[in-house]
Amino acid sequence: MSKLKEPIIFMIEGTAFLVDIHQEVLRQTDNPANEISFVRDMTDHGSHYSLYYDPEEKNIPRKTYNPRQISELAVPKLIELDPEGMAAKYGWQVPDLSGKTDFQVIVDQLLLEKRREGLLPRIKIMGEDFYVDLRLHELRHAGTFHPVLSLESFELTADGWHYEAYYHPVIRQVVPLDPLLTELPDSVVKIRIPAEIGLDPVGAAQMYHIDERMLLRLHPIQKELRAEIIPLSETNVPALIARNRQELMRQHRENVKKIKPKMTSAAKFSDDKSTLPGAKQIYRYADRDVLALYSECNDEFQGEPLLRPILIQGQRLEAPATVDKMKAHAAKSIAALSDRLRSLDEAEPHPVEISPRLLAIAQDLRREFQPAR
Repeated sequence: MSKLKEPIIFMIEGTAFLVDIHQEVLRQTDNPANEISFVRDMTDHGSHYSLYYDPEEKNIPRKTYNPRQISELAVPKLIELDPEGMAAKYGWQVPDLSGKTDFQVIVDQLLLEKRREGLLPRIKIMGEDFYVDLRLHELRHAGTFHPVLSLESFELTADGWHYEAYYHPVIRQVVPLDPLLTELPDSVVKIRIPAEIGLDPVGAAQMYHIDERMLLRLHPIQKELRAEIIPLSETNVPALIARNRQELMRQHRENVKKIKPKMTSAAKFSDDKSTLPGAKQIYRYADRDVLALYSECNDEFQGEPLLRPILIQGQRLEAPATVDKMKAHAAKSIAALSDRLRSLDEAEPHPVEISPRLLAIAQDLRREFQPAR
């Protein structure tokens, strides 16, 4: 069993502070809310840090500044306070830390030199490299320089640290999602990438006029950037689809009330041809279709209604679909069929059920009007 590492304690005028190399702070042991940042509250001289310390606040002077009670202290480098922790975190051997500054250990100097020479960072999106160009606010394909993904097409997350977008890997583009979609779009995924500071801290420092060394201490250049891939099934898209389907059913119920089809209850029962009475609706499920009366519109039917009114009282209910949209809908509908139905070989027919109410009306008409044999 591995031994737990002993905490590193640094004493300042009788007060114990925990050395936290991950947050780069000194944290008061008996008051964890009190922190002194190596980056924001101290001055890095390379060989050590200088700290103006107020013994009453046990921190830098924030409320009042009294020169008589302020002490200027020298604080050792993080690699001296916790050499094992720093070496493990940043991939160094402890002996190699000798003669280095914290900045040289935390920030990859080779990557920094190349970035200052103009080499743009790269981020990998689903196996393909894109250059990060904050000046143009875009991601540019590293191989062909096309496509170009504008960062304007991404949405900033609520915490402000990441960008998110829906991405189609086949066309290698950020794509909008139809807010009225009723099924998951093919091949589309959600991607999450760092915001500007995480993508290119050097470029972000230049763009936003931030001190480069301070920003790099907090957000070092990453050797490898990768977009996080999030399947749509793990996003809010399934909930959106469910709401849209419910709304579609609600609209269908409203249309039923407006149309009020006249129930003639006519049917044919000859040997050559047999039909079912009344105006009808077809509800499509993943594994079957259900044929029902058009007036049967309730929570028992959760499938997608395939028959939709186009005109009511001479007024169009929706704009006509474009040819591309009709082609896409046809292709998606065919792709949704099982392999056996798309096969050229003979297969079992697609299951079609008839609603009990429709069957009952048909049987009543048959008994009433078809002569006994």
